[in-house]
Amino acid sequence: MLVIGGTAGIAGAAAGTGQAGNAPPATGQAELRQGESVASTLVQGTTVTAVGNTKAGPAPTAAPKVPKPVPVKLKEKAQLEPAVSARLVGLGVTQAEGHGPGDLSGDAYAVTVEITNGSGRPLDMSNVVVTLDAADGTPASPVQGDPDAKPMMGKLPPGKATTGTYLFSLPRTGDTGVRVSFTYAAGTPTAIFSGDASSL
Repeated sequence: MLVIGGTAGIAGAAAGTGQAGNAPPATGQAELRQGESVASTLVQGTTVTAVGNTKAGPAPTAAPKVPKPVPVKLKEKAQLEPAVSARLVGLGVTQAEGHGPGDLSGDAYAVTVEITNGSGRPLDMSNVVVTLDAADGTPASPVQGDPDAKPMMGKLPPGKATTGTYLFSLPRTGDTGVRVSFTYAAGTPTAIFSGDASSL
């Protein structure tokens, strides 16, 4: 709450006497409700004094922390959590038959990923995301309608491992370098396997 108050002394000469006299002080006071504003802090000699407090706005919400990716070579194991790891167990060229919208038939990479659950809790495999990029960053198109595509599904019990095979259509060039990314759940680190596809 803000209080506006002020005093003004008016001096004048007494008529015919030459003696100075004091007029009664003029005072004024108004209250501003919380949330109102003062257009000017000094109006006609009136002093504005803050006597209340203002409410602080809500503290800003911190952005969720994004886990750092885990880059490894094609033949290496990626440690995603202390007891959860992933590795590539297959990467080769095959003939894909596209059946769904946007699926392409022809040469494709078949990527097989294995994940091991050494934790004490089951892992939901329904949120697994696998992508494939060429060495120059060109993304490959997933082929989901081919019967050879066998994505991970269901729950992975503690102490167990499972595999999933994913097909990607990517124009073949003289460069066989690829990059495969694997994420098994939102908010968990992404494994990035990179290297020469012919070496696996």
